[in-house]
Amino acid sequence: FLLHVFSCRQQSRSGYTLSVSVDAALCLSFNLLFSMFRPFVLRWFAENDQLQAEYVVGALQSDRDSGFKPTSQYHRYSPSVVDVFCSLTEMYKILNNLECPDPELLDLYMAQFAGIIAGVLTRYTDIVKRQFVALCQNNRRGAVLLNNVVEIRELLKKLFLNMGGDKLGERAVAIIQTLQSDRLAGDLDYFCATFARSLDGTLEASVKIMKEKLLKMKNVGNTATDAETNDVIYAVMQTLSEWLQGVQAVCETTGLKKLMKELWQLLLEKLEKLIILPHMPENLDMSKMETLDLTEKQSDVLESSLEVFKAFFHGHEGDGLKMSFFDKSPELGRLRSALELYRYSSDTLIVTFMKTEKNAAKCQERVAHVQPVGYVTLQVSLFSPGDGENRLTVKVVSASDLRWPMKGVFRPYVEVNVLGPYLSAQRRRHSTNLRSGTTSPTYNETFHFNLGGLAEPEQYELHVIVKDYCFARSDRVVGIAVLQLDQVVDLGSLWRHLPLSRCLHISEMGRAILGILYGRSQDEVVREFVQIKSTRREVELETQSSR
Repeated sequence: FLLHVFSCRQQSRSGYTLSVSVDAALCLSFNLLFSMFRPFVLRWFAENDQLQAEYVVGALQSDRDSGFKPTSQYHRYSPSVVDVFCSLTEMYKILNNLECPDPELLDLYMAQFAGIIAGVLTRYTDIVKRQFVALCQNNRRGAVLLNNVVEIRELLKKLFLNMGGDKLGERAVAIIQTLQSDRLAGDLDYFCATFARSLDGTLEASVKIMKEKLLKMKNVGNTATDAETNDVIYAVMQTLSEWLQGVQAVCETTGLKKLMKELWQLLLEKLEKLIILPHMPENLDMSKMETLDLTEKQSDVLESSLEVFKAFFHGHEGDGLKMSFFDKSPELGRLRSALELYRYSSDTLIVTFMKTEKNAAKCQERVAHVQPVGYVTLQVSLFSPGDGENRLTVKVVSASDLRWPMKGVFRPYVEVNVLGPYLSAQRRRHSTNLRSGTTSPTYNETFHFNLGGLAEPEQYELHVIVKDYCFARSDRVVGIAVLQLDQVVDLGSLWRHLPLSRCLHISEMGRAILGILYGRSQDEVVREFVQIKSTRREVELETQSSR
């Protein structure tokens, strides 16, 4: 009876419709029949799921054997994409020929088929991912594989519309949409980023050559000429041109533009790390910092270089990235802000640092309250005697609950530093006397600072460091606390019980400013500022004090 029914289904659709309309009982029989036939269809789905997975492996192996050659000069993707979708389309034709009259059962079948599609295409991209780093070392292969993912997304869109599009059941729609917008879109982004990173080493070497030429440039003339800019960036432009020329000949527009965005970000990353912003490690280890201070002429050359790079990625006739992309590029905005910092005086940079780190200082205090290594109590007073200058009085009352390994003699003292602009002619540091053998010493010592009258008191801060005195070597840091003087301005005087932290938490912009200042370390005030901000408690002391 089943064979008879399926043979009838192969006849003209009009004849079948007539027979059903004539005999309502037969229609009911068909619904019952399809319900009975459901286990066999589900079993067919399960078998095809396995067969399709094996087919994907074979199709990709065939691509590898042929060197991932494009299907034709007009279709730049490899045959494996066509093979996979031909197989899925044939499977859909068989499913469609069933003409299941039960909507709920049809939704189930379509959801099952959508799941198979998702499994097949996910398996395809997973296999390519495992080999992509090696494969994309060849520009043509990498471009073809990008085209494959772009074409898979296009063919999936067409297959989804043939299946009924948004008229499908909720489960089938959800599976296809998740596959398209989340998984395959994410895979395309991954392939583009990985492909662009294949140029990492070559581009880095070119940027280093650019840096050497830039640093050799004499500071003659107020602005950079086009010839000077072109000479500095020659190696970088040659690397980009040669690489993109090989890719453009094969890569489809959709994948190419995504790839160019990734390459743009990689270029700016190299410029930032190797030239514009000196290396500033997270732990602020000064021994690992790189000295670099750009002159106004060099900064001008870099500004001009960024414009040339923009024009290159935009294309001669605007066939590259849109100008709106550059306008919204956070990486470009960050580099321009950093270049502007080089034009600032050291005092202006210190003021900028204070403003940048106000929120970080509040966060610092919250973190220190959670895991303090001790406390220090201060009384701070700010006043102006009428001569146009601001004076600060700091009384160090005591320290308490200092976490320290009590091996040998512990002789803690408190170092008080005032940090801010225009302090080169002023005393900037005072220290208390030593107290021996206690983790809660009392000091009651008062110090006076003259801030001058060239800047507002809000632009200064107190940097307090509790140290252990060592006779034969450098004193060791117990803990650090920071007090912004804007907290004192309104009150005139205040008492604070400050928690001590192990190190400072400095923002990315703050570290950039410190890096630029480090390049100007011939200035005593600047060198002192960077050293204080780089202060941290030694790691081995953490283990000893916790035992």
